[in-house]
Amino acid sequence: MPEQIGFTPEQLRAFDRDGYIVIREVVPSEVLADVNAAIDRMFAEDAPPEGAVGQWYYWISGLRGMPEGSPDGISIDGRGMQRRDASLSGATSTAVRSELTRVLLETPTLKLAKALVGVPSIEVGWNMSQIAMSLPGFSHRPGAGHIDGCQINEDGYPGTFTLLVGVLLTDQTTENSGNLWVWPGTHHMHAEYFRAAGPEALLECESTPPIKLPEPVQICGKAGDVVFAHYLLSHNSGGNYESSDIRRCAYYRLRRLGHAEHWRDAVRDARLEFDGVPAY
Repeated sequence: MPEQIGFTPEQLRAFDRDGYIVIREVVPSEVLADVNAAIDRMFAEDAPPEGAVGQWYYWISGLRGMPEGSPDGISIDGRGMQRRDASLSGATSTAVRSELTRVLLETPTLKLAKALVGVPSIEVGWNMSQIAMSLPGFSHRPGAGHIDGCQINEDGYPGTFTLLVGVLLTDQTTENSGNLWVWPGTHHMHAEYFRAAGPEALLECESTPPIKLPEPVQICGKAGDVVFAHYLLSHNSGGNYESSDIRRCAYYRLRRLGHAEHWRDAVRDARLEFDGVPAY
């Protein structure tokens, strides 16, 4: 675990250049054990269909003690199936939300995010976390990446945010094991595109702006490592065909306070919301 809450100049330079960094050993083993136990219970009570492979997601709202109060609930989707959960026990739902909140508040994760953005306060977008699983046997290689939130929500704003935080809950030390794929530097390329085309082009691009993508990178790491990725970074989920294990990652979409009101500026300037990252 990092001894202090902050980043080296080399890490900040890498984030500015590539749009992401991976910090090792952020979440201690005891917290990982507890959050995985809660997810095990959720998975046992409402598992994918027998023989399912590929992506399986749980969306958890109502994180305990976090801002933006929203109704408690867990929705589940995977491989085109989506439904509102009605079978999880109250104890299981409470345990999952509590443990996911603990990952943010009782480890350096949230403090590191705030140091990167350079602000004393930051909000969890929609008060929601995502558990992303990749079931083995999924022979898939993404042809392109995407950016999130390219639709107008009920509040009248698109689903943009500032920083994607991904906490590895299982080891993903080799490629093609359900890893997160990223396309380095595309946060600057997307900002350049939206400066030329206008920020409203975000709502018309169907999550894949028409830019020429560089070669992708698969994120490898161990349970407890944390990925910090710029909102505008092109990313995607890869296949899980060289591992027999279910890959797990917890994602949080963090927003700088006031982001919704200046999202048009944020998508045109990749450095706008990152006071903690010097321009190199």
